[in-house]
Amino acid sequence: MKKKIEHKIIFLKLFLGKIFLFFLKKLFFPEKNKNLNFPAVHRLSFIVYRSSLLFIFIASFQIIVYAQSNLKIGDWQLQQTYHTGKLVAQNDTHVFWSTGYSIAKMNKSDLTFERIDKLSGLSGVDISFLRYNKSLKSLLVSYSDNIIDIVGDNSTVTLTDVKNNTTIAGDKNVYDVAFSGNTAYIAYGFGVVALDMLREEFRFTLFTYQAVTGITLSGGNLYIATPSGIYFASENSTANLADFKNWQRLNVNGKIFSDNTRLLTTFNNQLYFNTGDSISTLQNGTVKSLYKPSGFSVKSITAEGKNLVAVFSSDNSSKILLYDKNGVYKDVSDHCAGNTNYAVEDAQGRLFVGDNYLYFRFKTDPNASACQYTEFNSPQGATATDFAVNDSIVWVASGGLVRGQGDGFSSFSNAKWRNYNQFTDAKLQNSPFAIDDYVVKINPLNNKVYVGSSNAGLIELVNNEISQKYNNTNSPITNSADDPGRQRVAGLAVDKNNNLWVVNSLSVNPLLVLKPDGKWVVLSKNIPNNIFQISIDSFGYKWCIIGGAANSLLVYDEGKNVDDISDDRYVTIDNSNLPKDLQGSSINCTSTDKDGRVWIGTTNGVCVADCSEPFKGNCTGKISLIISSLGGVGEYLLREKNVNTIGIDGANRKWFGTSNGIFVTSADGMTEIMKFTTGNSPLLSNNVTAINFRNSTGEVFIGTDKGLMIYRGDATAGSDRNSIDAYAYPNPVRPDYTGIIAINGLARNADVKITDAQGNLVFETKALGGQAVWDGKDFSGRRVSTGVYLALATNTRNSDAADTVVVKILVVK
Repeated sequence: MKKKIEHKIIFLKLFLGKIFLFFLKKLFFPEKNKNLNFPAVHRLSFIVYRSSLLFIFIASFQIIVYAQSNLKIGDWQLQQTYHTGKLVAQNDTHVFWSTGYSIAKMNKSDLTFERIDKLSGLSGVDISFLRYNKSLKSLLVSYSDNIIDIVGDNSTVTLTDVKNNTTIAGDKNVYDVAFSGNTAYIAYGFGVVALDMLREEFRFTLFTYQAVTGITLSGGNLYIATPSGIYFASENSTANLADFKNWQRLNVNGKIFSDNTRLLTTFNNQLYFNTGDSISTLQNGTVKSLYKPSGFSVKSITAEGKNLVAVFSSDNSSKILLYDKNGVYKDVSDHCAGNTNYAVEDAQGRLFVGDNYLYFRFKTDPNASACQYTEFNSPQGATATDFAVNDSIVWVASGGLVRGQGDGFSSFSNAKWRNYNQFTDAKLQNSPFAIDDYVVKINPLNNKVYVGSSNAGLIELVNNEISQKYNNTNSPITNSADDPGRQRVAGLAVDKNNNLWVVNSLSVNPLLVLKPDGKWVVLSKNIPNNIFQISIDSFGYKWCIIGGAANSLLVYDEGKNVDDISDDRYVTIDNSNLPKDLQGSSINCTSTDKDGRVWIGTTNGVCVADCSEPFKGNCTGKISLIISSLGGVGEYLLREKNVNTIGIDGANRKWFGTSNGIFVTSADGMTEIMKFTTGNSPLLSNNVTAINFRNSTGEVFIGTDKGLMIYRGDATAGSDRNSIDAYAYPNPVRPDYTGIIAINGLARNADVKITDAQGNLVFETKALGGQAVWDGKDFSGRRVSTGVYLALATNTRNSDAADTVVVKILVVK
């Protein structure tokens, strides 16, 4: 009877769909209706009426769309940190700060910002140098991998000549640049390269066989600073400037300036340079020294505005001094100088500072005593060791197992970041809890958030506010045996009873449970104490990694009642139980898939455990390699790849985060679905450290050692049945939309057929988890015509209780 009712509902929806399409055509395409011969004024009224209805009709389709992620399937979004401007460059209207991974561009007049990153113009990350060429109106950016970008307003040119030149030995880092029109004279660790930035051609390469750390143009001469002194040559010399023999060493009354002269600039038509810890100028054949603060050495000198700007540094602080043309100085360090790298002044006397400490620092009022600070809406840290995700918020742990990472943790909700650390939260000021925050979990029962610090214990948050901090003074969390000053929380998991499992690594209480009522349970103390990470399989067994020389696995079962440890049992799975090819590898991570199998990531590949009863020794021989097409015929999965993290998406596909990028495979690991690297995607680094999913939207949250990213995947978590609230997006599909159309809210792996309103089949597929995707084309690869299309999703997992849902999709061609 149930199936008959469902079939009648489907027939009724198809019938209503045909009627709906009929009236849609009559209403929106009247040129096909021969009886609509209205007078002109009535035709105008009808057009307005028709347009209003069209607007209402389309708006009704958009209500659901706006509630979803703003990313299209296959799109990326970068969530890099913008809290520090380490390097700085400028033109007349804008300032460019490098965060180390991307660039913040600030408008000098209204102080508004925009981002320049790998998605919007840069070829990479790890920025080591930047300078602006006003003649060409382009930013020259170099990276630690020796690639150079020429970034214009609407385009970026990437030059790899120096990186790929195998004849250049030694240091290929960029240390300085001097511009002359379209030519950039670039100081490298091996010499000088003259680059025509307009033609994208290298004019000459000078090999000095020593580092050139400073370069400037002064009085028609090109000056370079090297460890053996300052050399110069006429820029317009007919001699071959690629031959170092044609360069003269500067000699003033017998002094050759080889005592740590690294910096050069031109100010007031005079040459300025550092001599050891001081700044000197060459005027009329004599050398004049400027005032130097005691105990400081010169870090940088620039001359882009009214004054010479010098940055001085010591072990614990920096100073910024402005010198006028007579050598009279003014100290402008107040709040601007922290751990300063570089500073520039513009023609209006405004100062912009590149500093390793927090904030973008500047003075828009030359007479102001204090600096202005600003920062972006962004995560505090560039790294992620763990994500916790639900439908409304993402939590990020930014620390690690090594002491000293003070970025704390962050949350991301409604496109806003909130950072929790010693600088932003009063409860964490001067607190060890802000250091090395390693893992994070959400308890689905009450939405409490738990952050584990490998330095100081456990933090609990209620309604996004810190409510409790657990350590050795108020909980069974105890000190680390190898470092009594630390309480290491190196693993968190929530079981089906909403108990929080806590790995208190290297302590006398290595495994703890925090119950929903706030009570703690100390589990067996006989287990190895050097455990970290924890995951829970489909049987409820807890899997931990045993570190150190043993490098094996611990499987723990708390029995019928977590409060009663008398029936607890555990087993260790020795490294020798791994497949032969992985024995001796270190285990990095474990993850349980939707079929109950435990996937194990190592420093040399992946294996999978089918252990239904590990406590009876049945795991021996049940941990196997996956022979996959990923590595070629007969290769085991991710052979010789360092697997850092394993994510399981809504379709049970495996996302392996490695030191060589992300590898996405089918549910069984046999087939490669996708591969993401820095070379074929916006991935910020091939060293992937964390992966998690928002199962309702298919968003993939990716952490690397260079920044965070969001990728919109095509799989969501499926339910046992199709949802009556299933929907399609985008909907309506507009003429200019060429991306993927998704049907969400389906039963896991449902069969999906797409028909036109007349019932003609145009496409069929199977849901990826709870979401099916369609490219808007028919079987022949042509975009379908304007009309309403019906997606019929049938849940066939349970043949005795099959259910079907119909979703309407409006396509406008």
